[in-house]
Amino acid sequence: MMNRLLIQCSRIKLSPPQRSFVEKMLDSEIHWKQVLQRSAKEGITPFLYRHLKSFQDRIPNSVLEQLKKIYVRNTGRNIFLFKKIAPLLRSFKRENMRVCLSRGGRLALTLYPEWGLRHFADIDFMVYPGEALHLVDILDREGYWKGSYASSFPTKKKKKLMWMLETGFKNDNLWLDFHFNYPGIEIPLDLDERIWEEVQSFSLFDTEVSIFPAEYELCLLCLHAQKHCYGRLMWLTDIAELSLSPGISWEKVFDICKRLEISPSVYYGLHLANVLWPETVAMSLLKELEPGKITKGLLAAIWPEEKVALRRPNAEVPGRISSLLLLASWRNILLKLKTLFWITFPPRAYMAYLHKVPLNSLRIYWLYLGRMFRPAAFFAKLILKKI
Repeated sequence: MMNRLLIQCSRIKLSPPQRSFVEKMLDSEIHWKQVLQRSAKEGITPFLYRHLKSFQDRIPNSVLEQLKKIYVRNTGRNIFLFKKIAPLLRSFKRENMRVCLSRGGRLALTLYPEWGLRHFADIDFMVYPGEALHLVDILDREGYWKGSYASSFPTKKKKKLMWMLETGFKNDNLWLDFHFNYPGIEIPLDLDERIWEEVQSFSLFDTEVSIFPAEYELCLLCLHAQKHCYGRLMWLTDIAELSLSPGISWEKVFDICKRLEISPSVYYGLHLANVLWPETVAMSLLKELEPGKITKGLLAAIWPEEKVALRRPNAEVPGRISSLLLLASWRNILLKLKTLFWITFPPRAYMAYLHKVPLNSLRIYWLYLGRMFRPAAFFAKLILKKI
C-alpha cells in the first residue's frame, strides 16, 4: 500500500481518482518513517510534499514539517547549483561549444513547474565528441578538476573505442558528468549531425542553455532508466511527464528509434509508465515501437512489470544486460561484434576506476573473467527459473 501511495503522488498533478485514492490511504494506518525512507530512495520526496500538504489535517505535523524541510532544502540546493554553473554555461556559449544540459538538471528547469520538485545528484551534459579537448580547457579555466579516470576522452582515431568512458569534473560540492556519445550508455550509437542541428535553448539567469528536443531526451530517459533497472520511481515519472509534453512529435520519436535501433528500450520505458499510470501513453503509439515476441519476452522476464509496479525491480541484473539486448537487434554484424568485444573488455583505466583497484593490479584480469561470464550466468539462471 505504501508503494501505491508513492506512485500516485509522484506525478505533477493528481487526477480526481488519484486524489480519492490518496484520501482513502490517509484514513488507514501509515508507517510514516518507512514512507519517508522509501520516498527518499525513489527520489520523489518533493512530490510527496507537493501533494500531501493539501491533506495537512490528516498528516502528523512532524511528518509534514520534515517533508517541507526536504522540499525547501532541495529547492535551495538546485538554485545554488544552477547559479554556480551559470559562468561555465556562459563560457560554453561564448566559445560556441556544442554542449547540452541533460537529464535531471534539464528536467528540473524545463519540465517541472517548480525547481525544487526534481532532485538530482549531479548535473549531466551531452558533448559533441570532437570538442572533448576544448571542453577540458574551459573546465580547467573555470576551476573544475577531473574527478574520474584519465583515459576517458574520445579522439579522432579512437572515437568508437572510447564510447563507454564518461568523465566527471568537480568543483567543491558540484559534480558534473559529461557524456560524449548519445545517449551515454555502453553502446556506440552514432551521434549524427541531425541531433546537433535540432538543439534548442532557453535562458537561465541571463545565460543561454542548450538542450536536445524533447523527443531525443525522452529516448535518452528510457535508455538510462533501463540501464539502471528502473531502480528509481523518479526515472519513470520523468518518462511519463515528458511523454505528455505539449507539442512532442511521436513521428520524430519513431524516427530516432528506427535510426538508432533502440525501439525495444524506448518501448519498455513507455510501457512501464503505462503500467504505473494507465493511459499515459496511447496504445497505438506503443504498437509502433513494440518489439518482436522474443525480445518482448526477454524484457518481461528480466524486468517483470509486476515487480517494477511493486517497486521491487530486479537488483541482480548485470548493468550491461540492456546494452546486450539492444546489440542483439542491430543489423551491422561487424559493429555488433566490435561493440560486444569492448563491452566485455573495456580499457584497463575504466576497470581500475570502476572496481577501485590499482591500474597495474593483476586482479583486473580476474575482473575481466567475471565480466565475461556474469551475463551468461544471469541468462542461464533466468532460463532455469522458467523450466
